[in-house]
Amino acid sequence: MPLPAPLTGDQVYHACPEEKLDFLTTDDLQDLDQPYGQDRVLRALEFGAGIRAEGFNLFVLGPAGAGKHELVERFLSRHAARQPVPPDWCHVYNFRFSDRPGAIQLPAGQGQQFKKDMSDLAEELRTAIPAAFESEEYQARLQELQEEMAKRQHQGLFEIQEEANRNNIAMITTPAGFTFAPMRKGEVIDPEEYKKFSDEEKQLVESKVEELQKKLQQTIQQIPRMRKEVRERVHALNEEMVQLTLGGPIGELREKWSHLPEVVDYLDAVREDVVEHAEAFQDSDNGPPAGLLARYKVNLLVDNAETVGAPVIYEDLPNHQHLAGQIEHRARQGNLYTDFTLIRGGSMHRANGGYLIIDARRVLTQPMAWESLKRILSSGEIRIESLERLYGLVSTVSLQPEPIPVSVKVVLLGDRMLYYLLSHYDPDFLDLFKVEADFEDDLDRNDDCYELYAG
Repeated sequence: MPLPAPLTGDQVYHACPEEKLDFLTTDDLQDLDQPYGQDRVLRALEFGAGIRAEGFNLFVLGPAGAGKHELVERFLSRHAARQPVPPDWCHVYNFRFSDRPGAIQLPAGQGQQFKKDMSDLAEELRTAIPAAFESEEYQARLQELQEEMAKRQHQGLFEIQEEANRNNIAMITTPAGFTFAPMRKGEVIDPEEYKKFSDEEKQLVESKVEELQKKLQQTIQQIPRMRKEVRERVHALNEEMVQLTLGGPIGELREKWSHLPEVVDYLDAVREDVVEHAEAFQDSDNGPPAGLLARYKVNLLVDNAETVGAPVIYEDLPNHQHLAGQIEHRARQGNLYTDFTLIRGGSMHRANGGYLIIDARRVLTQPMAWESLKRILSSGEIRIESLERLYGLVSTVSLQPEPIPVSVKVVLLGDRMLYYLLSHYDPDFLDLFKVEADFEDDLDRNDDCYELYAG
């Protein structure tokens, strides 16, 4: 059998004819608005990026080195620039359930101002409320309440003492309390002399003493009730002073943020909480506890003040924490603690209202990241929880931030084999990633394509 004829050099390699290239170097060429020969990918991207129905996320598949990431990011950046800027999101203290921080949505760019307003309010509370408790008006009203209580307490004892004196019985104060003894001509009778009393006289004295002891016991039993009443009136006075002090600052903020009912409700909750903890603000030397003032601050989770159009985010390390956010902890005296100010958002938060680009192979190799991504896309909300708590590996008490609704278009970048494997083995994949954008491997070679390909 004869051997096949060897291929010639012209058959193996097709040189690019220089006469077809009208430039010295490629620096002389202008950048192409769209890549040459990838019309099918661009149509798929246009369709997937424009449709807002659930599950129409994109999987961009093609060989390595095809420039998938550059093309997708450039296309989405231009597409997103024409869309509205998504809102800001922040977490605030939940005064009803301290382990469930609330979430507040604000128009883009207003999150920073809200955070500053609440920080300024906390600083004003630090000085204004202690000053109100030091005022002459407050001290005079407080002294009036205390004197009224003392007067009522002494009045009851005075009436019993007067009744005892009218019946020739002395009310004597001892370290153990009060006691009664018969007297004659204003002097307490000696016990030996009392023994000389007739049985009838002793019976009269003991009967009256027993009656006075009952009245004294009733009067003494009323003292705790009177003290409780005074404490309630003092608490009401404290609340009144705090209300007067807060009237200006809170009123101004309520008027400023009247266009956002959630913020107004939060400000009302702040006012109620300050009034409830009025006594904690009375220490003018040390000031109110730092932990109390920290409750009124704002954790700005998503800040779109400088965002133009919809955000386009590329997540280089798509693990669970970087996608869904995390709750940080700090060490204090050997113990770990956290609060709502230590909640950190993930790339899903930053891309909310826009687009998130992820390398498919990287998200699949991170522990539970793929499941977390699918859960967010299926539920339409982001829950910030640690993997240990999410899968029941630990039972420690931690924060449970209010979920944030999410509307994000996820774009996965990967090769064809990965796409087909996911389509075959993951039943959720095709429901969540319904748009396939496939890169062309081959380009038609003709006289018109040389300069475009060089560009």
